Amino acid sequence: MNGKDGMARMTRVWVPLLAFVCMAGCSAEQESADSAAPLADNAELEELYEQDQSDRSAGPDIDWDAVTVRDSLRRVRVHEMLAANDVQTSEDFRHAAMIFQHGSDTTAARTAHELALTAVELDSTNTSAKWLVAAAWDRYLMRKGEPQWYGTQFRSDGPGTPWRLYDIDTTAVTDEERQELNVPTLAEARARVEEMNRREER
Repeated sequence: MNGKDGMARMTRVWVPLLAFVCMAGCSAEQESADSAAPLADNAELEELYEQDQSDRSAGPDIDWDAVTVRDSLRRVRVHEMLAANDVQTSEDFRHAAMIFQHGSDTTAARTAHELALTAVELDSTNTSAKWLVAAAWDRYLMRKGEPQWYGTQFRSDGPGTPWRLYDIDTTAVTDEERQELNVPTLAEARARVEEMNRREER
């Protein structure tokens, strides 16, 4: 399977789900365009995103059990926001996608992918959302025990063990397709692993 066939298959899988997720956000964005009044990003959702990121920047002594609980509560709140049509802008969908990206199962990763796709549909210049489309897809495959496509997922067996690039299907997509989604080339990903391990040795 070449990259274009793979991307086409991925699109066929997710488009019906994307349409469902996008109904509220896309219609709201269209109304905004019609009225020439741009929508504001959801401030509460942005704060939840900042909390998610802060939880992961506390250094080597992160209490992951506590973070897992907070992650779960954030996903519950984002579900409520989606149901209430409070997730509307491209950045809203990107923030929501990242919160689901940090779930622990295929359902969370699949939802992250859907939300990131919607973010890109709403704003094709949102490069962070484009990267998340690839990263969430890779994580979805990883959660299924299958090789990733883009090379965004790295793994270590624990403190003191070297990092490695999670198994990758090098035939699924091309470096050009990676770059279209703001993802480093495969060579750059492998170089990053080496740099990560050099930092660990210092």
